[in-house]
Parts: sequence; structure tokens; C-alpha cells
Amino acid sequence: DRSHGGRPAVEAGEGHGPRKEFFALAGRDLAGIADASASPSAAAAAPASSERDDDGGAPAPPCSPLPSSSARPPLLVFNRTAGAYWYNTTLADSAQLRGAFAFVGWLMGQSLLNRAPLGLPLPPALFQQLLEGPDFRPTLETLAEFDPDAALGVRNVASLPPEQLRGMLELEGLPADWSADRYIKRAVLQVLRDDIAWQSAALAAGFFAAVDRRLMRQWQLGPAALAALAGGGAASAAVPADLSSLFRIALDEELAGPSSPLVEMLWEVLAGWAPERRLRFVEFVTGTARLPLPGSELLKIQAPFVAMGAAEHRGTLGMLPQAHTCDNLLELPNYWESLLAVRGVRGGPAAVARGAAALTHEQRAELRAEARRILDERLEIAVLNFQGYGLDERSRGDASEEEEEGGGGGGGGEGS
Repeated sequence: DRSHGGRPAVEAGEGHGPRKEFFALAGRDLAGIADASASPSAAAAAPASSERDDDGGAPAPPCSPLPSSSARPPLLVFNRTAGAYWYNTTLADSAQLRGAFAFVGWLMGQSLLNRAPLGLPLPPALFQQLLEGPDFRPTLETLAEFDPDAALGVRNVASLPPEQLRGMLELEGLPADWSADRYIKRAVLQVLRDDIAWQSAALAAGFFAAVDRRLMRQWQLGPAALAALAGGGAASAAVPADLSSLFRIALDEELAGPSSPLVEMLWEVLAGWAPERRLRFVEFVTGTARLPLPGSELLKIQAPFVAMGAAEHRGTLGMLPQAHTCDNLLELPNYWESLLAVRGVRGGPAAVARGAAALTHEQRAELRAEARRILDERLEIAVLNFQGYGLDERSRGDASEEEEEGGGGGGGGEGS
């Protein structure tokens, strides 16, 4: 629930948006990231743990997560050289923590089934170990892919002259007659298997309680693909200029026809924005700031506001776009149509598209530039000022108050 004016409010929308937000918030909590408003203790009551996705799902997890506490250490920690989150190896083995890591595994499995990533970069090595189980035999190359600095350190020790290598082995409490190859094998296994044995075993139990092993074989997904699906897309530095390449686009018939220049302007405007602002647009329409894997999500773009007469067309030019993250839906006022109407262009977008409007090339270019400017300004206001989920219905019966506070009204900049 989100409160509004001191009163509890309930998100009325249903769909994929709230589910994605839940998994992203749960991922933040598992990693101990500040400002996470969800915790593992809330997961059992969240929609994703009680609903089944269309692709199937699993029953409730076989364990209970740790109680929420600001003093509780994170279960996953960020490894800077790996650029990904890994097991927190500072934790001491306990039944409670085993249950917590089993919950992490169950949550990762559910993120795959619900097509809702946790929003944390996860290393392929974690999923390679899940898939291979007791047969997991990492090599120095595996370690280098996961943590280049750790692999370099192992190589440096192994390349020492024999006398120095014997001294290093004795210092680490290992037999002095070990070869460099045996030292490398032991060091790799220690980092990727032995040091995290109880955490990884608990996580695997939870993961396969959510995802059947037979289903994993049918998917035929490798560790890198699973890491991308469970973790999510790239960060803001990798936001493409052409955001349309990330989505499968579904357009209103009107926007796919004479008013198609408006959609072209949308992609042009977004391409001109800084990566951080484009990422904010992704959050505006999807509910999460993590990029979707290309082609994995549908983005619907509609122009639902029908203007009748000059006054309504002028009003449309002042409206803000709206987004409904439950369905990845962007509602775009038809600035192109309304600008042509206000400027007195007979026949509107259809006439311009057919070349039947009495406009010179320079006039058409001027009108397009003005429409793009209006779209840029209105979209920027909406994207930079939305407050998360707009509330179409509130948990109270006063309809007049709902209307006053914009519950379901037009022209707002909030995602809902």
C-alpha cells in the first residue's frame, strides 16, 4: 500500500507491472540496498508468491525468510571485480540462514517463471553451479570470467619460483610438495565451491522447489542466459538510443496510420535524451528502472484522448502523457492531430499523409518541429515527476474525493 494524504491507498491495477516491482524490491532487500521498501519477510504476502503466472508456478517456498531488520546483514553482496552479486561469505552457517538462502533460490526461480527479474546483476557462475550440482568442476577460466582479480592472484602465486611457491604453500597451511596445478585447482574450488558450500546448497534447494529440473532441461538455457533472465537488463550506461529496439511495439490503429509521425517523433525525442533520462522513461512505462531483455516485453502505445472542436484540441496540446505500468501502456495525447487542427490544416493528419494538405515542405517541417517540441516538453514533465503507481481506486468510498485527487483522471504524469 502507498499512503496518500495520510490515508491508506490501494493500487487497483492488475497485471505484470506490480509483479515486476515486487521482484525488483525483493532483490534490493536481499542485497541490503538502501531505500528498499520491500523485505523478504513481506514476500510471502506479496502477489507473486501467491499467484501463478501463465507459464506456471510453484507453491509457497519450503522455508521462511529471515525477519526484517535493519541490522540484518545482506544475503548477497556486490563483488566489484565481478560486477555482480555473490554469496555473503562472512555469514556463519545456521538453520535460519540456510532457510533464508533457500528463500533466495526460490525467489530466483519464481523470477524466471513470472518474467520479473530481481534487478541485480548475477554471475553466470552461480547458475552454472545450480545446473551442474555435484558435478560442478570450475576451472581457472571459470574463475577468470567471474572474478578477474581473484584469477590473477591465483596465477601470480602459481607462477612463483619453486622455493617461493613452497613458502606460500606452507604459509597457507598446505603441503609443501603440491604442484602449481594442484594449487590452482584447490584455489578455484575454494572460491567458487567450498567457501560457499552451505549457501549454494540451500539456494539450490529453494530454486528447484520453484523450478522443476525437467523444465530447466526443456528450456535449454545456459548459465549466462539464466543470469540475464533472473538478474535483469543492463544499467543506465548501456541504455540504447533507440528504445524501440528493447520492446515489441503495439500501436493504436490511429497511431499506425495517418498519425504515425507522432510515434516517429517519440523515438526521436527519446534518442535525444541523456541515457539516465531514457532509463527514467523505461521506469515510467514499465515500473522498473532495469532494462528488459530485447524483445522480451510488449509496449503498447495508444492515443485514447479524442478531441472534438478547437477548444478540446487546444486542451490536448497541454495534456501530459500517462503510463499504466500494469500493462506497459503509454497513453500519448495526439499532439500532431491537435496541432494541425489548431493551425487550421484541413483534413488533419490524413490529408498531410496523402499530400493533399495545402502545405509547403517548409510548413510541414515547421509543424513537425513544433509538435516534436510539445511532445518533448510534455513527456519530460511526466517522466521526471511521476510518483510511481497512480491509484485508480482508493480504499475509501468517497467518490468526490477520488475525483479531486485525480484517481483515474486524464492528463497526469504518474504511472499506474
